Amino acid sequence: MLTDWNKCTKKERFLIYVASTLLILSISSVQAEEPAWQGQPFSATQFSFEKVQPDKKTKSKVYISADGVRMESEQSPDTPIKNVISIFSFKNEQSWLIDPLQKVYVLMAGGEVADDDGGIGGIFSDKPCQGYVASKKIGTEKYQGRNTQKWACKSDKKDIVVIQHYDPKLHAVIREDVDGEVTELHNIKPGKQNIKLFQPPKDYRKVSMVEMMTGYMKLPKYNE
Repeated sequence: MLTDWNKCTKKERFLIYVASTLLILSISSVQAEEPAWQGQPFSATQFSFEKVQPDKKTKSKVYISADGVRMESEQSPDTPIKNVISIFSFKNEQSWLIDPLQKVYVLMAGGEVADDDGGIGGIFSDKPCQGYVASKKIGTEKYQGRNTQKWACKSDKKDIVVIQHYDPKLHAVIREDVDGEVTELHNIKPGKQNIKLFQPPKDYRKVSMVEMMTGYMKLPKYNE
């Protein structure tokens, strides 16, 4: 794999970032008896940005159900790359990075995407303040036309308070502010999601991360 970050193209850096995010999600070894996510299925548009630079937003289309999470990158302020897809399956605990333009995918490391109580944390959480050491409901607020509960969450790792907007009808966190880094969901559309969204298309080719980043196949070792 490429190791010199300064020599990577914007596309290579972006793919490494997405792959790293998937790996972080998959390193937990918690064995959950309940499903990893118990909210209502829906699709939405996700925006991520820093409050100090609200115009520099990363935009993605997201789908979530008991089958998994799918994120389709549509726009990033640091790269022109679009249409990169990441999928995590709750059913078989696998994650994929997909390039639909080249019709290829990378199978990432397995593992659960669960917190200590068996659910995913952060945005999409089916309970407010999932994975945090302390929580307090601080009010209710209308957000994106939806009735939400506003929660303050305390982490033991950082001396900051995380603010979450929890939608009790969806059973999901739809906005999170972590010390000025905001992730929020817009255009929320509740409804059943096609299971095919949470697996690579059958006609796509499995490749290594090296091939996806560079376009070159990884050659086997040569022995004289």
